[in-house]
Amino acid sequence: MDNLFFKKYKDLKENFNIQYKGYQLDGIMAKEFIYFAYKMQSHPVRGLKMSFIKSKLFYGQDFKDFKKLLSLKKVMFSFNNYGSDYNNLLKAIMNQVDEPVLFEPNNNFKKKFNIFSIIGSFSQLFITSKLKSISIIDRFYFFLALVQYKNTINILEQYKGEVHTTKFVPFLSCLPIDSILCQFFRKHGVKSYGIQHGLHCSSLDYFTSVPYDVINVENIQSDYMLAWGNFMKEALVNEGKSEKKFMLAGAPKYFNIKEIRMQSSVFKTCIVCFARDIYYQENIMLLEIVKEMVQDGLTVHLKFHPRSDMKIYEATLNSFEYLILDLGSSIEESIVIVKPDFLIVYNSTVYYEYYMKGIVALRYGYNQNEIPFGLEDIFHDYSEIQTLLSTFSKINKEQLDIDVNAMISRFCSLGVNNYRKILN
Repeated sequence: MDNLFFKKYKDLKENFNIQYKGYQLDGIMAKEFIYFAYKMQSHPVRGLKMSFIKSKLFYGQDFKDFKKLLSLKKVMFSFNNYGSDYNNLLKAIMNQVDEPVLFEPNNNFKKKFNIFSIIGSFSQLFITSKLKSISIIDRFYFFLALVQYKNTINILEQYKGEVHTTKFVPFLSCLPIDSILCQFFRKHGVKSYGIQHGLHCSSLDYFTSVPYDVINVENIQSDYMLAWGNFMKEALVNEGKSEKKFMLAGAPKYFNIKEIRMQSSVFKTCIVCFARDIYYQENIMLLEIVKEMVQDGLTVHLKFHPRSDMKIYEATLNSFEYLILDLGSSIEESIVIVKPDFLIVYNSTVYYEYYMKGIVALRYGYNQNEIPFGLEDIFHDYSEIQTLLSTFSKINKEQLDIDVNAMISRFCSLGVNNYRKILN
């Protein structure tokens, strides 16, 4: 397994043991570290643009409307525009809570200057730092990010006397603002409950390489994780987290599914769900297989990842006729629109969700990395797809139902809905 990027991330984080006003900064800075380690962004500080430097040194996150929400004795949720699938998930959970309130961080910042934060951060990054093998310019970028997070903490601490929130439910406690809020509420005696939004894996659960998504488990900052099924407990323990963080809550979108019944199918219409763009080359290889499917008379609808850059696929897409689903379309919407007979999924845990809808989902096996368990449904070329479809068309339906229910129960405990009990 190629762990080079993940090891670099862990090295950065583990050597950043900095505290500020009771906040542990390594968890808050995790996004900066993982983006840097995985080469996901170039630092805009290159070239020493003063506007960027000032935006870090003299500003912090503006928590507009946050003070008013804090004064309410209610369960507070946070969400930051993560797309329709995730928005539907959030609404399903909030519907289980009596009079919840929603905090939606904006991208606005307010002036906040503290010379002691600047001096202290400079010392921590350039004098006493244990960070190794990073350039001065990269160290300077981390210094700027650290100052801005301290500014944000200073703004937030102004509201410490207003806390009446009963429980805090961050959508992504692994990312900076939710991480800061989890620590803010913990300081003031309020428990936080993270939300599972897919199959979160530990660094030990991947087959070929550890993607940056691992921070969903590795950098969990909430006190608890509201989990869909027992695999979440396995992932937490594998990543060295306490089993006490695990709380079985159920999968919000599928509360009413107590047993899965697989649909009968003629296997003529298909949705192909592509992986994130970090698997660009593999997505292109899968598109070549899709060409063969279309030439053979199958009706194929393409569903790219919501954050895909479609421009990089244009050349391949222009080489054959295709149907494409809107990037923002949810699983439920795709089923209503297409009425698929089967699915093809690449490195995405929607694999499990389509099976929960009673639809066979075949897995593209080249560099398969992010679907840790499943049925015998892996293919590498079109001939293997044809063989699998023939097998599924002849399989005993009762046995298929048994196999699917057993597989899904590890991913999601069917018929379980503990959100109201836990959060109210």
